[in-house]
Amino acid sequence: EIDWVYRGGGANALAPRGWAEFVKSATAGSPAQAGNGDLDLDPVALLHEAMTGTDTNKRDEAARAWHRWGFTVTGLARGATSTGVSAWTQNEWSQVPRSSLANTLRTPPSQPHQPVPAPSPPIPSACTSAPASTLTAPRSAPVTPPPVTSTSTAQAMLECHYCYHDAFLASTPLLEGIDRIRHIPTIAVQGALDYICPVRTAWDLHVTWPEAEIRVVGGAGHSMYEPGITHELCVATDYFRLLGKKWELSPLPPHHQGQ
Repeated sequence: EIDWVYRGGGANALAPRGWAEFVKSATAGSPAQAGNGDLDLDPVALLHEAMTGTDTNKRDEAARAWHRWGFTVTGLARGATSTGVSAWTQNEWSQVPRSSLANTLRTPPSQPHQPVPAPSPPIPSACTSAPASTLTAPRSAPVTPPPVTSTSTAQAMLECHYCYHDAFLASTPLLEGIDRIRHIPTIAVQGALDYICPVRTAWDLHVTWPEAEIRVVGGAGHSMYEPGITHELCVATDYFRLLGKKWELSPLPPHHQGQ
């Protein structure tokens, strides 16, 4: 998944413009020369170097680049059902409502088309229990990364540090250790449109661990605050709560005595 998102392993093909900007930011001030199709460089290593250096300006810019690319990839799920259009108008990219495309084509060269800004989406009242910054915008709304603060910079540094060290996993592939936990009742919830942790990972888990229950939520992306994923997580939590009560009332099997 780290290679898929951050090292040109697949997500770059779904958002080539965002990937080009990500690579450009990663190679800023570096002798590495990279184009949109250059997959030899490692943006994770370059940004890790910038974020752990002594130059705070480079650190903050690297953190902004990290977040921008992350929001670009998570936003792909919204783009899959968006009614808007990303359009190159004269010398910049902009979001153009589909209804205005005909007007764009009829606009004389002397009067450049001015894209109509998308209205600010209302915050769903049913989601007031979650912080406003974590609420999922409607599918048609573009995703705007939050301004970088000390907290978001720290988050970018933490994520990049783990990715740089391959999540500190042992050399043995993680799925080869499934037998150690195979007996534990498990429910995994996966968004069908999750482009950070693609559904292929859930499939690999299912093949290796068929005893576990896998729930793939259609139309959902990466965030646990998306309604479909939130619902499945709550259902799974209630199931294990009831299962725990059942275990409290039942004697443990002999092989679990004393554990």
